[in-house]
Amino acid sequence: MSRTMMIAAALSLPVLAAAPAYAGSDQTNLDLCRAELISQTAGDENAAEIEFKSMRGASLQTLTFEITTDGEASTATCKVKRGQIVGLDWDGAQYAQKS
Repeated sequence: MSRTMMIAAALSLPVLAAAPAYAGSDQTNLDLCRAELISQTAGDENAAEIEFKSMRGASLQTLTFEITTDGEASTATCKVKRGQIVGLDWDGAQYAQKS
């Protein structure tokens, strides 16, 4: 093996190791959480204004939303792993996920 090939192989290993086991689409996770929040607000997307605030994490993504209902703002945090919601926290209240 040439020296150039050995260097290229050595440099590519950290990149492969850093990739998450499941690299779901950020937009897919955002849509998934938004749909769940809409269902938690009586299924009427016009009943509350849901504004995306932030996203962090890789294999476990944490998405934060601000929800305004009747002029009152609250914060919701949605956790997604492998394309499924694993946690939904809305101003301290835990919501059970539908199967």
